Amino acid sequence: MIEWYMLSKNGWDYDVWHRGRFLEKWADPQIIKRLEKAYAYYNRDDIRRALLETMDLYRWISTETAKNLNYEYPKKEEEYAICLVDKLLRTL
Repeated sequence: MIEWYMLSKNGWDYDVWHRGRFLEKWADPQIIKRLEKAYAYYNRDDIRRALLETMDLYRWISTETAKNLNYEYPKKEEEYAICLVDKLLRTL
């Protein structure tokens, strides 16, 4: 999704390297900063936190990409996924 975002923002000829390599060289600095929070220590609370951070980052990137490409963002499907993850996390 990061590749699509950067391409939709900068044009389809923008170099996103091969399979996302060297992300820090071509991705939006805001994305790199937020990715730092997307990793967790090996404990339940931090894994939960990292999952929610990752979902929030993905939501932001995909919403912006949809805007850039003039697509309708699937808000209903996103809300369903958020509710499902929330429900599953409450069972842990």
